[in-house]
Amino acid sequence: MIYAFHYLFRRLEALVIPRNSLLLATFLISATAVAAEPLPPVSAHTERISVSGLSSGAAMATQLSVAYSDRVAAVGMMAGPPYGCAQGASRTAVINCLTMPIEYFGFELPAWMTGPRENIAADALIASARRYAQAKQIPTLENLKQQKVWVSRGRLDKTVGPKATQAVQDFYQAFGAQLTPLDEPPVPHTLPTDKTGLGACDGKQIDADYVSSCGIDNVGRMFGHLFGWPASARGNAQAASLKTFDQSPYIESSPGKKRSPEALSMATTGHVYIPASCAAGGCQVHVAIHGCQQGNDAAFDAYSRLGGYNEWAETHRLIVLYPRVIPSSLSPYNPRGCWDWWGYSPVDSSDLLAYAKRGAPQMLSIMNMVQALSLKPGN
Repeated sequence: MIYAFHYLFRRLEALVIPRNSLLLATFLISATAVAAEPLPPVSAHTERISVSGLSSGAAMATQLSVAYSDRVAAVGMMAGPPYGCAQGASRTAVINCLTMPIEYFGFELPAWMTGPRENIAADALIASARRYAQAKQIPTLENLKQQKVWVSRGRLDKTVGPKATQAVQDFYQAFGAQLTPLDEPPVPHTLPTDKTGLGACDGKQIDADYVSSCGIDNVGRMFGHLFGWPASARGNAQAASLKTFDQSPYIESSPGKKRSPEALSMATTGHVYIPASCAAGGCQVHVAIHGCQQGNDAAFDAYSRLGGYNEWAETHRLIVLYPRVIPSSLSPYNPRGCWDWWGYSPVDSSDLLAYAKRGAPQMLSIMNMVQALSLKPGN
C-alpha cells in the first residue's frame, strides 16, 4: 500500500539519511530566498487568540485548539478531520479520515491496494485526548468548555466526507465546547469567497489555489458565528497592510531547539496582515492556516490576499497571521505541502503521536510567531 510505504519511510528516514548531509541543500535554499524581516513587535493581545484553517489547515487549527486550549478562545474548521484522527499513520489519514478523492491519484484506488476503510471512531479519539491530558501532554480538557467552535464542510466536498465532520462535532461536544450549528454551504473542497474572477465553485473541476468564487463569504460567516460580527461590519483590505515576514527565527523542533524551516517542511517566509490601527498596539490575533497545496507562492498569495480575512481584520482591529508550509519530497516527506496532522515532522522523542501534543514542532513554531506579535516596540 503506497501510503503505508510512505509512513514506513517517514519513520526510517532519520536512520538512513544523516541530517548533516542536508545542510548544504538547506543553506542553498535559504540563501536564495527573498530577504524578509521578522514579525514586528506590535504589543498585540496574545493571551487568548483565535485560529482557523482549511483542509490540513483545519486539522492544524483543531490541534492548536486542543494542545493550546489555554491560549485558544475560538476555532474555525473548514473541511478538516477531527483531532488525532490519523493516529500517527499516513494511511489512516488518507484512507479513513479523508475520502480518498480523485485529486490524489486521478482514480479511486481498489480495496486490495488500500485495505479496508474504517469509520472514524470518535470515542477512541476522545479517549486518546483524555490520556494526553492526564499525562500532562496537553492542557486540561476543561478549557474546551470556554472555547467557541465553528465547523464547515461543503456539500460538494469530495475530499473530506461527512463522517469526518460528524467526528469533529462529536469530539468537541464530548468536552462541552460552545459548538455552533454545522455550516454546510453548496461548495466543493475550497475556501469559498464572494469575490469574482477566482476559480470555479461548481465541484466539476479543481480550483488550483483552492480559493474560489462561490458567492459566499465563508470567513465572514465564521466570524459572525464565533464573534457575532454582522455582515455589514466588513471593511476594505489595504494592500500595504499585508506584509511578508521571515519565519526562520521562530522555527523550533522543541522549546529552545532551533531548526531550519525546511526541516519542518515550512517555508522561509509567511504573511501577516496588520491594520494601520494596530500599530499602536492592543489588537487581537487570529491565525489563518492554509491547506494542502496552498503553500506555493501563487496559491499562498491567493489565500492570504483574497481569502476574505483581511477585510474583517481592518474593521475589527485584528492581526491575521498566515504561517506557511511547503512541499518536501525527501526529509520530511510531505509532497503535497500539508500541515502535519499524521506525524511527518521530526520530533525529539520516540512518541509517534507527538505531532498532536503540546510542543509539537509546527505548533510550537506557530505559537512562537504569535508570541512575537505581543512584544512591545523597541524590544
